Amino acid sequence: GYFETMDPLFADGKVIVGSSGGDEGNRGFVAAYDARTGQRDWIFYTVPQPGTSWVPASGHHGGGAVWTTPTYDPGSGLLFVPVGNPSPDYFGAIRPGPDPYTDSVVALRLSTGTLAWYGKGGAHDLGDYDAASPPLLLRVGAKTRVLEAGKDGYLYAWNAASGQSAFPPVAFVKEDHSPPTPQGVVEWPGANGGANYGTSAYDPRLGLAFVAGINGGMLVRSAQSASPAAPLDYGTSAVDAPGAGWTGTITAVDARSGKIAWQDKTASPPIGGGRAASGGPVPVGAADGQLEARDAQT
Repeated sequence: GYFETMDPLFADGKVIVGSSGGDEGNRGFVAAYDARTGQRDWIFYTVPQPGTSWVPASGHHGGGAVWTTPTYDPGSGLLFVPVGNPSPDYFGAIRPGPDPYTDSVVALRLSTGTLAWYGKGGAHDLGDYDAASPPLLLRVGAKTRVLEAGKDGYLYAWNAASGQSAFPPVAFVKEDHSPPTPQGVVEWPGANGGANYGTSAYDPRLGLAFVAGINGGMLVRSAQSASPAAPLDYGTSAVDAPGAGWTGTITAVDARSGKIAWQDKTASPPIGGGRAASGGPVPVGAADGQLEARDAQT
């Protein structure tokens, strides 16, 4: 059930690769390899071993995939790793507690793979709300910050050195949550929403971060799965909610304060994320095949 979806990252003689397959119940990890020899230097597991902490001893459970490429800061030697959801995705009764380090940005020391800090998104995820978007590293005055746009539809920000929160989470799509039931509840955003694999962008001249948001609802059903038809550890199912069509948002957030400078809606989800040049327009690609550009200031 393991597979790869991320681009490898080269940093200081090491090649960094993370595992996909969290929804299959695999135990997620990120590892560093010597770029010349291929020998593994270290491995960091994003969830505990089966039967320890919050991971059940029986069944194929875990999660914590590293779907996309980490971000590296050569100045501090820290590697910022986006970590996916715990599994079962929608059934949380067998994995009590906040389930660290899932749905988090984990800061590791590149030289050793040891933990410096981690910044958590939502605790005890029941909506398949990975940290899937590559972390955004930027300077705000004399400070370096790490921003992460999550599938839960919130933009998080931390001090890159300490992991201290820089401002409260900022919602960039519709938020409406209820605990999943066997009969089903409608969740906004759905599991395909928020910020998925697309990147966020930053304009240092304006001090604005630009987040592409996928806005849509899904009908989530939660129950303990007896014998799934496929080797997936969802904890039942999530499907598009009737009438909850998929649209999108493009949101400009002040990277100092977390306040929204402007937001524009899109008729089609902007899956690919955006780019930014100093003061120039912000191009964003959408699911309908259109490439649109917004004025960065307005």
